[in-house]
Amino acid sequence: MWTGQGWNLFLRRNLRDWEIDKVADFQDSVASFSNLTERKDLLIWKNDTKGQFSVNSIYKELNKNAGQETDWPWKMIWKPKAPYKVKCFMWF
Repeated sequence: MWTGQGWNLFLRRNLRDWEIDKVADFQDSVASFSNLTERKDLLIWKNDTKGQFSVNSIYKELNKNAGQETDWPWKMIWKPKAPYKVKCFMWF
C-alpha cells in the first residue's frame, strides 16, 4: 500500500531468504516511477485511434488475435433499402 512516503507491503507470510532480494528489487522497480500519485487517472483504449473503447474496436481486436480478421459485409444487412423487419430477419 502506498503511504505517501513509500510502499508498505503487508505480506501474508514471512519471506524466504531467496525471496527477500526479489521483493527488494521489485520495490526498487516500483519506486523508480515518479509522480504516480500526482496525476489524474486516465483511461485510454489503445486499439482505437481516438483512444475510446467501442464494441467494434474490441470485436476487430479479438478477431485479429484469433487470426481470422475479416471485414464481413455488415453493411449488406443493415444498410440496404429494406424494411426494418426484413433486416432483422436477415440477421437471424
